[in-house]
Amino acid sequence: MLGNLYARDRTMLVNQAVNGRAVKLFYEINVTYLSLSAWCHILTYSSQRPRHH
Repeated sequence: MLGNLYARDRTMLVNQAVNGRAVKLFYEINVTYLSLSAWCHILTYSSQRPRHH
């Protein structure tokens, strides 16, 4: 009984650790994507702007 409880707790801890890492990774990907799209907007805007020679 005690061993089963311990195993379940350990599984829960592992799940929490994995979930935490996944969430962190998700946020990092999100931030990277946002900054990339921001750069794309800036580049598109600057290339569409009429240039004065």
